Amino acid sequence: MMVAGKRGGRSAHTVLSVWQIRPAPLILLSGKEGAIADLAQQTVRRGMRSQHPELEIHDIDAKLAAAGELMTLASPSLFGEARLIRIANLNAPSAAFMADLEAVIPLLDEATTLLLRHSGGNGGKAALALIRSQANAIEVVCDVLKDSERSRFVTDFLASRSQRIEPEALRSLITAYAEDLAELIAIAEQLSRDASGTISLRQVDQLTAGRVETNSMKIADAAASGNGALALTLLRHGLHTGQEPIAICSLLTNKLRLMAKVYGLGDSDAELAKRLKQHPYSVKLARRDARNWREGDLAKMLDYAAETEWQLKGGARNKEFVIERFVLAVAKRGRI
Repeated sequence: MMVAGKRGGRSAHTVLSVWQIRPAPLILLSGKEGAIADLAQQTVRRGMRSQHPELEIHDIDAKLAAAGELMTLASPSLFGEARLIRIANLNAPSAAFMADLEAVIPLLDEATTLLLRHSGGNGGKAALALIRSQANAIEVVCDVLKDSERSRFVTDFLASRSQRIEPEALRSLITAYAEDLAELIAIAEQLSRDASGTISLRQVDQLTAGRVETNSMKIADAAASGNGALALTLLRHGLHTGQEPIAICSLLTNKLRLMAKVYGLGDSDAELAKRLKQHPYSVKLARRDARNWREGDLAKMLDYAAETEWQLKGGARNKEFVIERFVLAVAKRGRI
């Protein structure tokens, strides 16, 4: 979503998402999530190069730049060559760089773009204020994504390439690459290149070479649907391949909580998903599984989940036995 102007009542720049980024004399990438900043840089470079095949690209470190270095690279050219000047370490700029930046900004022409990276923290406040005060500046906020935001990020990423992904394929992809956004982006980009039409679960499984074959999400799905044999098989394989019992417990507990929230409600999946801020497919699965539970058993299992979590965090010696007992209890729908 575009947010124009006004931070603290003094900014004149425009804030865009990484999907809305467009050419501008000043582009600020602010925030700690390097994967989003890298994606934005690639998008800017690709867009400028498509319009200017002879694009000149220069790199400057704001912390180490010598006096006059930025001025030399960014001053208007007689021949109007397109230039992309990538500037790192804006959170620790030298005095010489700041002097150059203040002098260069009024001189920038349409063929020159300063792409400035500020990776967060309290440094570089003067540089940020200077850029945000410019009407011809764009900012992309590169925030670290919450788990709940990654699904939307991937769907937006694919939509920017005019592609879609099946809900099951999306869930599998997010679960497999939950820890590394850069890796998730790389896989999504590979899927986008290789797949035609809507990306399927089969295509995800093929590309990830079995990484999503056994994971916490599939263990939770099998247990919640009452398939104890499959849940136990997946659990044992998951534990053997390094999955943590506490992570499995947390995911299964969240699934139980969502089942409790949707239990007995008559609204549509879409309405509930919006109200609960969940993916519609997750709500659909939770409602399907909850129909086979008794309300009292579901409440009892939520208490059991809290006890299991305590045991896994230090109250039990054999954590594999604890998580196995919990998974089987869920698969029996609390009737233990």
